[in-house]
Amino acid sequence: MGLRLVVDATEPRAVEDFLQDMILADNRRGSELLSRLMITRGVVSIVNGENPRQIAFRLTAMLGEGYMKRLEDDKEFLFPGKKAIDAFMESIKDMKALPECEEFEAFMFSLANDMSWRRIIVDCDMKDIANAFCGCSYAVVKKLSESMSARNFLEHIEAWKEPRNWDIMRAYGNKGILQAQEKVMAKAHELEKRGEIRFNKA
Repeated sequence: MGLRLVVDATEPRAVEDFLQDMILADNRRGSELLSRLMITRGVVSIVNGENPRQIAFRLTAMLGEGYMKRLEDDKEFLFPGKKAIDAFMESIKDMKALPECEEFEAFMFSLANDMSWRRIIVDCDMKDIANAFCGCSYAVVKKLSESMSARNFLEHIEAWKEPRNWDIMRAYGNKGILQAQEKVMAKAHELEKRGEIRFNKA
């Protein structure tokens, strides 16, 4: 029911109040109560547009100090694939945007919030996302990595590696990169017209 309210674009506070009322009405206790509270916190965090990793961290904190200690000791517990992502990001930390991709970078950074980033990512074809962001700088790729699940970002890394190497694609695939960026921007304008994403006003 909570997710239905999210789909219907219900105000976050109203969603939280509704879910809490349901918990009180059911008179849950113990692990069942904790489960319902975690679901409520997760749904409200999604409505508020929080980063998926921040949501995961927040929910883990609700499980107690033992789980938080495990998180501190083993980052893979909460962020499976984090080591691979960190290694990839380290390998491109000095990467600059291709000159012809600067307009696309400015366009993406004009999005009003993280929710708008995630909505575009979800609605676009994975290959278009992989190709479009291939021509971008480290800062934009980092924002991309923060706006999607670790699993999905790892899939994008694989798309960049195979069947075309990242460096080769940047050197020789500029036409494909620009075409993909045009598709992503077209989808963004479509979502904006439907009121599903927002841009910062200049």
